[in-house]
Amino acid sequence: MTQFGTFKLQKNSKLNNGNYLLDTNIFLYLLNDIQQKNDPGYSDIIYNSTNSTDVNFFVDIYIISEFINRNLRNSGYAYARRNNVTNYNYKRDYRSTMDFETTYKYSLDMVKNDILTLCGMSKVLNYDYLMNAIYNPQAKDFNDQLIINDAIQNDLIIITHDRDYLRLKSENPEIPSIYTLGKLK
Repeated sequence: MTQFGTFKLQKNSKLNNGNYLLDTNIFLYLLNDIQQKNDPGYSDIIYNSTNSTDVNFFVDIYIISEFINRNLRNSGYAYARRNNVTNYNYKRDYRSTMDFETTYKYSLDMVKNDILTLCGMSKVLNYDYLMNAIYNPQAKDFNDQLIINDAIQNDLIIITHDRDYLRLKSENPEIPSIYTLGKLK
C-alpha cells in the first residue's frame, strides 16, 4: 500500500521496510566521483539499509538513461575545462573523444555492476500509465513524469534529492511518498 506524504530522512538512519525507487541523483551521489563529495548522506542511508530483507531498491530504464547521460555530461564539462575548450558543445567537442568512449564504457559498467546489483528493475510502464504521462502531464520534465508514474504503477516510494518532485507532491497529493534528505537542489 502506497504511503502518501513527503518524509525527511535522517542522516545515518536506516530505511523502514518498503520498496524504494532510487532517483538518478541518488546514484550520482553513490557512484559519480564528481558528485560523491556533495552527498548529504544518501550513501550512508542506502548502505545502512541494504542488509534488511524487507527493504527493496528499484530502478527503471528512465533513471538508468538519465544516470548515463548525466555521467557523460559531467565528464564532458570536466574534459572541456581540462582542455581549455572554448564555446564547448557536448556533441561536437566531446562525443568523438577517447575520454567519452572511456566514460561511456565506465558508466555502463556502473549500471551493470553497481546499480543492477543493488536494485531490481521495476516493471515497465503499461500503456495506460504512459498515456497518462502524455495526456495528463503534471511534471514539466517528461522523465520525471514517467518516474512518478512508475512509482504509482509499481507501488514504490521515491527517494530523491530533486526539488521538482517536492513541488509536484505539494500540488498533487496522490503522488506516492517521497523521501529526501537535506536541502534540495
